[in-house]
Amino acid sequence: MTNHLTDRYFPRFVLLASVWLLLASPALFSQEFKIESQVYLDSQATPIASSLTLFQDKLVFDITIGSDGSSATEVVIFDSRTQSFELLDITKERRLHIEQFEIVRTLETLRQQGSQDDRLVNLVDPKLTEHVETSSRFLRLSNAQLTYEATCDSPSDAAILPAYYQFLDQYTRLTATDPRRLPPFARLELNQAMKKHGWIPSEIKLQLDGGQISERSVKLHSKHQLISRLSEQDKKRIELARRQWTQFKPVSLAEYREIPQISESADSESGIKH
Repeated sequence: MTNHLTDRYFPRFVLLASVWLLLASPALFSQEFKIESQVYLDSQATPIASSLTLFQDKLVFDITIGSDGSSATEVVIFDSRTQSFELLDITKERRLHIEQFEIVRTLETLRQQGSQDDRLVNLVDPKLTEHVETSSRFLRLSNAQLTYEATCDSPSDAAILPAYYQFLDQYTRLTATDPRRLPPFARLELNQAMKKHGWIPSEIKLQLDGGQISERSVKLHSKHQLISRLSEQDKKRIELARRQWTQFKPVSLAEYREIPQISESADSESGIKH
């Protein structure tokens, strides 16, 4: 019998999944900061994905940049006061609201379904081996199917770390609501390893071995640069996103993701409100 979870995740979306797990990595949470991020495939010099993560007051605006290098294609807004997300599809002018408890439900469903498929066990129950080089702030977490390597920094102001890790974890968990992305459990373990040392990532490498779920391996790396203030253009992006937040039409998870495999019953099971 074909496993429904396997059909949803592999092999068609392995590359996209890996890209977004890398983009989920950078963030700082304070009055005003931003992180500029790029993701690269193998050794290519041109990034295949870019994002801006803007922090202002109690909100974080994670902006996916389109192929033109400037226009936003999606904005994910995290409200630390409510621990909730608003996802804005800029092209189709629609939005999706997700509460924290709904994400937790989806994670549990994903873990339960994946544990029943041998091809997914290393992703939903990763059991990673950890290697640390404290002098160079380097981490490696790996199992038979995937390897994360992170080169990190220690922030000059350690007071930002609790809020930073809060956003990092919540954003990583959010990816479980998108069937095009890899299960987030291994990435959550990398987050925990960085938290243990008080580090933030400046570069992350991900290697996903195909094995039974894909015809080929995937290698990507991401670079993240912290900039200590927002530009006027960044503030204009935030104001625009705030307006779109109130103007865009609310839709269901199935409609927002446009994934045929998500049925109304799956929507209900995941706990995502319409």
